[in-house]
This record gives sequence, structure tokens and C-alpha cells, in this order.
Amino acid sequence: MKRFLLAICLTCMSLCSWSQKMVDGVLEYKIVKQFDGVTASKLYTKSLTALSSLAGSLHNSKLNIDVQDKDACLVVYKGQYWIGFHKSNMLCGYDGYADATIDIRCKDGRVQYTVRVPSVTFVWNGDPAQETAPTSELFPEYTYKKKLANSKKAILDLYPKVPHALPEIVDAIIQKMQNDKDDDF
Repeated sequence: MKRFLLAICLTCMSLCSWSQKMVDGVLEYKIVKQFDGVTASKLYTKSLTALSSLAGSLHNSKLNIDVQDKDACLVVYKGQYWIGFHKSNMLCGYDGYADATIDIRCKDGRVQYTVRVPSVTFVWNGDPAQETAPTSELFPEYTYKKKLANSKKAILDLYPKVPHALPEIVDAIIQKMQNDKDDDF
């Protein structure tokens, strides 16, 4: 049984290699996923299909395709990924958004997903006031000096969710790509 579990773990590690770290003050999550026998152009098309079907299903997220390069098999998706809500009083609170850039690079048989989060934005839903905190002041240690009066509790509640949100974004894209059926009619 132990050998079987070890074999499964090693197989998963060989199929997906990932890392999450701070790079030049930006929180970055990178993963390479194997798609055996699938061409780069087919993976590029699957990526676009996955992103378009994902667009409406990410709660309050505001993400759009920024760059499409079919020759380079590159898709860049940019915007704000909703990470949660912090209720401050009976009527209002803060929505937290990870300001994200998602790069999808396709090659024959594999796709590299890179999610970069340079900042986290907190939007007060009772007023147009918002605050954007650079991730370099939130990770790996919280050193951010707040500007909005009530935002500290919201920031302390929501910013730890950002590292967990990055793999969720990529997993959702991968799931959509794997579920995409080849439709040669």
C-alpha cells in the first residue's frame, strides 16, 4: 500500500511541477501541466475555450483576455480575482481582489501557467473608496500601513487567502481544458 501511494505521488509530481514564491515584490505561482499527444495549437485553442467558459463562473471576479498570440501559443488574462468578503458592520464591508495576470504558454504536450499578483485591492462596498496594497508588503510578512480607516481588519482577514487562490485559478482552467471535448464535426 505504501509503495502504491508513493508511486501515485511520484507520478503526480512528474506530471505537474509547481512553485509559489515572491519574485521582485510580486507573488507568483507557476505550474507546468503535461497533456500527452496534444499539439501546441490545440492546447492554445483549449486554453481560450477554458478561459471563455470560466469567465462567468468566478463569482465577482473581473478578468479579461489581454493578449492572444496564436503564433506564439500565448494567452494573457488580466484583471481582479475575487478572494472574499469581510463584513465590517451590518450593512457594509470590504470585497478583496487579487490583481492578477495569468500567462498561459502552450507547447506540444505541455502548458505552463503563471499567475502573478502584484497587489491586492480592497473595495468598500458602501462607498467608492478602495485601497490597494502591494503584495510585497503583505507577503511573506505583513508590513502594510493602512490608509482607509476600517481596512486593517479586512486586510488581515482577506490577504492570507491570496496564496490559496492562485492554485484555485489554475486548477479551474486545467479542469475546463481537460473537460473540453474534441468536437470534429
